[in-house]
Amino acid sequence: MSLLTPTPVSSRLFTPVRQDDDLILVAEASDLPGRGRLGRVWNDACDVGLTVISQATGNQVVFCEEEHRRDAEGEWMWTDLRPAERSDRARFPNLIVRIYND
Repeated sequence: MSLLTPTPVSSRLFTPVRQDDDLILVAEASDLPGRGRLGRVWNDACDVGLTVISQATGNQVVFCEEEHRRDAEGEWMWTDLRPAERSDRARFPNLIVRIYND
């Protein structure tokens, strides 16, 4: 299993929000490249996500879709993503990327 580099996105496109112990990087889909379209994370799996590139350091972290929230009518509200690799989950255990449907 090999990690890919799906949809690169600069961290400057996200707004950091603290919620309890979590740091959530929030953006609206229309503000992201490809209108927030997610790409494949692993070469041998169908998991999807994106790659966040730190504006400050240039470091990259691949995030994988974890939760897809819909309203009572079934319309997409938001998607939460967490670091795809175990090592990044250990370094950033409370980091979430949230993309809202706008």
